[in-house]
Amino acid sequence: MCTLTWFFEGCGKMVEPPSEGTHGAMLPNLIFSGPFQVPPVSWNPGPVHAMMLVLYPEAVTALTGRDMGAYLDQTVPAEEVLDSRWLELCEDVFRAPSDADRFVLIQERLDAWWQSVRPAGTPASNLMEDWFRAITLRAATSGIGRSIRQVERRIRAWTGQTQRELQPLIQIERLYFNALSARKEGKVDWAGMADDAGFADQSHMSRQLRRLTGFPPAQIMRLIDEEEAFWPYRVLAERPLSFSKAISEDSKYSVHN
Repeated sequence: MCTLTWFFEGCGKMVEPPSEGTHGAMLPNLIFSGPFQVPPVSWNPGPVHAMMLVLYPEAVTALTGRDMGAYLDQTVPAEEVLDSRWLELCEDVFRAPSDADRFVLIQERLDAWWQSVRPAGTPASNLMEDWFRAITLRAATSGIGRSIRQVERRIRAWTGQTQRELQPLIQIERLYFNALSARKEGKVDWAGMADDAGFADQSHMSRQLRRLTGFPPAQIMRLIDEEEAFWPYRVLAERPLSFSKAISEDSKYSVHN
């Protein structure tokens, strides 16, 4: 995913590189992050009030005309990526009186923009697997030339990554939802879930999970339950059917600060 982050109060720093725990330079109050192939880690030296907009890289490309491959594994000042229309929205978000007002403002503005550029066949689902299938089909049926190399080139231009690089993300998403269901039923079988998610075996699953999240299966499930910093996983688990439905059901969705 790509993210656009506003810091209304407080500040943040990226931990660079994450494995060494070195605190990087202070982040500006408006930042853009491209898709990451490794889990990025940020640090707040004090209380912080922030908001993050999460978008598929293909949507950012359609809305900005930018190639997301240029921002792979990068966090930069938003002014480097966004045009005047976007920056005006960002300033309006800063000036809005409350998080609820900001949420509605972003939805209304982006909805109008997205309808004008939304590719045909884009799924309404929030699942990455549905999105991945849709862009793969569109890459295979769009433009002149239908070779595997041309399909790969289109996918990389739209998402910043290749099919091969995206596939493990889809498998991890499937694994996560399988694990949530298994835990509710009291039948956590990691070997079986690895097979269901499309991994070669449990070891392959564990290696990919460590590479993409930094943690083994049982530990990351515990951290998602217990640690505040893992709130994005808990938001993912809610899976609202649509953006509009999400904001109308306050009991199921909240703006995380």
